[in-house]
Amino acid sequence: MRARLASVILGAVLAGCASSSTQTRRIDRYRSDYESWPLETRQAVLDGKVELDMTPTMVRVALGEPGEIVQRMVAGRPETVWIYTKAETVAPAAPQPASPSQPTRTAAINGSNAGAGVSLPTVVYRDREIAFFDGLVCRVDRPL
Repeated sequence: MRARLASVILGAVLAGCASSSTQTRRIDRYRSDYESWPLETRQAVLDGKVELDMTPTMVRVALGEPGEIVQRMVAGRPETVWIYTKAETVAPAAPQPASPSQPTRTAAINGSNAGAGVSLPTVVYRDREIAFFDGLVCRVDRPL
């Protein structure tokens, strides 16, 4: 039964997208820990979810390494907060004409100008925060 369950879980991991291969590597790195966790925890980790009372290792396997780690005092108690960030390329908005009689000129981004050194800005933003108290998740800010 246990071997069948492990093969079903592994199959679910392998059937996912490219980010799943990254998660598979994280699971492999912490394989002995991962196999000792309750089934519900393993499923949450496979789904990339963080739940209350997870350990830092469980969060690492579920989400990877945080972009930043900070210490805060919240309600008089110390919390360690892992901050996860995301980066997105932002396409510029098409310019609007000043008046209907003025034509608008726009540059092709993915067309003939693509090889002309046109680079799009990248915005990095906070995606979520995971707070730990006494080594366990005490607060999970959901993805924005």
